[in-house]
Amino acid sequence: MLNFNLNSILTFIEVANAESFTVASERLHTSSSAVSARIKLLEKRLGVQLFDRTTRSVKLTHAGKRLLVAAENARSELLTATRMLQREAGLHSGEIALAFMPSLVDSNFMHAISAFMAEYPNLALKLFDIDSKRSLEKLATAELDLAVISKPAETHKVSYEPLFWDRCIVALPKGHPLSTQRVVDIKALAKEPVIVSPQGTTFRHVIDSQLREHDVILNVAQEISTVPAMLQMVEMGFGISIVPARVRKHIRSPDILFRPIQEDIGWSIGVATSTLFAETSACKALREFLFRYYCG
Repeated sequence: MLNFNLNSILTFIEVANAESFTVASERLHTSSSAVSARIKLLEKRLGVQLFDRTTRSVKLTHAGKRLLVAAENARSELLTATRMLQREAGLHSGEIALAFMPSLVDSNFMHAISAFMAEYPNLALKLFDIDSKRSLEKLATAELDLAVISKPAETHKVSYEPLFWDRCIVALPKGHPLSTQRVVDIKALAKEPVIVSPQGTTFRHVIDSQLREHDVILNVAQEISTVPAMLQMVEMGFGISIVPARVRKHIRSPDILFRPIQEDIGWSIGVATSTLFAETSACKALREFLFRYYCG
């Protein structure tokens, strides 16, 4: 049976590291006499002398050095266990505000979110389907905890970690001349009326900037905000469109055909958090879950 309490051990560690009862008392926010009394009681209960004391110095004895190693190891283990318990306690309740790009609604992302909620049923998820630009604005004002977005051009005050590469393909109306090709050359897109996202959206910026690298300027026929609406217009013959490859498996219309682009056109999708605010245990759990789901 132990003959001392935790408070005595913590006091002993402070005195040993400070080599001073006075300094230790300041760190512990108590009096020197209280510190001295705790050490004397600890020595009495252990039956050994822990310090050699003089008017000028306080040094550990051989027994004190042995106890210090064990005491610091024990304190480290206690701190680790405390942090783990606090983290687990934080996962029993709470709310996470999560934004994601609207184009992810019909993707594997929603299955990931469903799996997370099944694993952490006591956490509440508040979901927002908004574009990357607005997500970054809301992260900066703490209206969001996390956002699944395309890679931001500016990462100041934002931490971004990629989840997957979102490659783009061409959507064509049935019977379109390009549908006879297995792979579409990117320069062929410049000759066609194209239905794209509006100016100012992240997706449009990504597409335009990557096409410029190949000296291609789109002949924009229509600017449409959502992928489903773009595909409806493709189906009705208004033009062709550039869309994320993942939408292909969700479209069953016989009047829309998809072809890969010869060049690797696309964007990085990942998790963004603000560096201005401390990350909660619940947010960390969701972030780590998404990485296991996509990258594990």
